[in-house]
Amino acid sequence: LTTFLSVSGFLVCVALTMKAGRSWLRRTADAHEHEPTWLLFLAATCSLAWVAGLACGSMNFATNMQPYYRISMMGGALDVDPRDIPATQYLDVGRIVFQEGSRIGEELSLGYKDSDIYCVAPVVGNSTHLPASYDFWVVGINCCHPIPPISFWCGNAEQGDSRFHAGLRWMGSDAQRQYFDKAIEMAEAEYGYRAGRPMYITWTLDPTRDVEALRDRGMSFV
Repeated sequence: LTTFLSVSGFLVCVALTMKAGRSWLRRTADAHEHEPTWLLFLAATCSLAWVAGLACGSMNFATNMQPYYRISMMGGALDVDPRDIPATQYLDVGRIVFQEGSRIGEELSLGYKDSDIYCVAPVVGNSTHLPASYDFWVVGINCCHPIPPISFWCGNAEQGDSRFHAGLRWMGSDAQRQYFDKAIEMAEAEYGYRAGRPMYITWTLDPTRDVEALRDRGMSFV
């Protein structure tokens, strides 16, 4: 349907432009030709509206609808222990709720700077035993302060709010992923822990509601 509407709009603009062009040529060739110039205005405004609609539609799809389609096709997981590794067993999961008491390991966070700061922090449980590997990672851009005193505020949660112990699958670009990978490598070297096969998430209270919000923003996009 989207392709049909885009092509139809393009063809209408082409037809109006050709009609306006012929009208303009008649006016320039015959000084007594007084065919109205509203066709030129209509062709120009139609073309402008088509380009603007295509640009806004592409932006809306990339920002809202594409992440919505990708995440909504994935499953969900409840009561997940952050120590339940490897995270690759959750590759088909887009919404994940961790056990109560799970939190962002702010004291283990780090950021890699390359124009922007690419921030990473592991999800830690309420156990005192160190895991063999940290595989669940909260990520964000320009939302941490890696130099002591360390602070990390990525995601939708207020710092220290225990109600938040869930994540929405991070769906960014491959280029951004490379920077997050570098940040984790630096964190491993800095803190001496291991990150096996990281899964990147956005920290949130209700990932299902966040997915529905993506759909609602996409449907109401102006």
